[in-house]
Amino acid sequence: MAITGTSSFFSNLFQEDANDLGEYNGTTAQNLHVYSSYTNSSTWQRTSLGYDAADNYAVVRSENSTSGAAPGLGFWVNSGLKWVVDASSNFKPWTDQTYNVGSFNGTGSGSGLRPGTVYVAGNSTSGSGFELGKFASESYELCNDTTNGTIINGLAMLTTSGCAAKPSSALVSGAIGVVIANSGTAGVATLARAGSAYCSFDGSATVVGDYVVPSSTANGGFFPLCHDAGATRPTGTQILGRVLQASAGSATVQMFLDMPGSNVSGGTSNAGTGSCTNQAVTALLTGGPTCTTITSAYVDASVAPAASPALTGTPTAPTAAAGDNSTKIATTAYVRAEISAAWSCPVAGTTAVIQYCNWTVPAGITVTGFDLAASTAAAGCTTFPVLQIWDGTAGAQVGSYSMAFTSGTNFYSQVTGSANVASGHQLRFKITTAASGCTTNAAGVVATLTYQMQN
Repeated sequence: MAITGTSSFFSNLFQEDANDLGEYNGTTAQNLHVYSSYTNSSTWQRTSLGYDAADNYAVVRSENSTSGAAPGLGFWVNSGLKWVVDASSNFKPWTDQTYNVGSFNGTGSGSGLRPGTVYVAGNSTSGSGFELGKFASESYELCNDTTNGTIINGLAMLTTSGCAAKPSSALVSGAIGVVIANSGTAGVATLARAGSAYCSFDGSATVVGDYVVPSSTANGGFFPLCHDAGATRPTGTQILGRVLQASAGSATVQMFLDMPGSNVSGGTSNAGTGSCTNQAVTALLTGGPTCTTITSAYVDASVAPAASPALTGTPTAPTAAAGDNSTKIATTAYVRAEISAAWSCPVAGTTAVIQYCNWTVPAGITVTGFDLAASTAAAGCTTFPVLQIWDGTAGAQVGSYSMAFTSGTNFYSQVTGSANVASGHQLRFKITTAASGCTTNAAGVVATLTYQMQN
């Protein structure tokens, strides 16, 4: 190709068609250099597009004549950098928390584009690692036990050599995940420990939302199966997660894993018995709880001690049942309900319809009794008088509290019952039927009512 300005001729540049320019020289790899700085053949900086024959890769290079001085490579979209490989070879977004790897469509229409799996190194010598990928789970790699090995869609436990293996006995704790890939007795298995995974279940039917625990049913002499434990949170065993797919049992079923590795739900079925007195329960084991004494350094001074507490403010307590006779705390509500008080009123005469005394009730009360006594008994009356407890505010008799005088009676039997009088009402005694035709009128009459305060 002839270049007008220099009359140079490039034998390896070709116009392949109307829209494409090619650079080639038989089977010899070609490179294109674009310089950002050029002093001479020993001092320069450039970007090149070409082929790495040693590694058999097509490459884009950032190069500098001084070793280690090359700048990073950037991906420029529209008006600026979006992703870069910096000079230390770290791949990163140009702006923090701005750009994503892949895209997501929440409607499930299929327009989302997501990477398969992101692998992160674990132990640099064992080949273990952490994965976040297309299994919709948080997974990791661990060496397969060379004796018992692992089984796909089965539970695994950790061996003393630090590898994954099928459980040789029924588990109540210690499952480290579900094997989702690369099972066997060699190589490195992939185990899921959180998120969506498929586990092989025993014969129990699976119901969406039920709890998943390790199965006690053997399979080929081992115990790698999962078990549907029902809708009620199980106790005394490791909870692996929840069922996401219904089945009739003996099937490989989708579940949601949520297991830190040795999470045993508290309870008594496999956790032993016992309790801690004035100590904290710090572990729940097969033989019983581990009790730990809490020293004064961990005691909150604002919390009252159990022995002889000096309470402040307005502490509350449950109200004991009426008539209780024990060492329980007596609340103000209990005291008010238990106290029986009395109010007496002198009745000056019985020969006219008239009201005596006037007590404005300070709080709601329940009238429980009515007593009457006369130092001089009525006698020979054509009409004997009648005395009632009266609500002056309501203008009505209180309950059924009414007592008729009888000839020659000085002390009358108490009338009992239960009638409420509201706070602020005026309580009185009233002669509702006047005495007439008596040879002796009652005198020295005293009426008394008993009551309890309402809660």
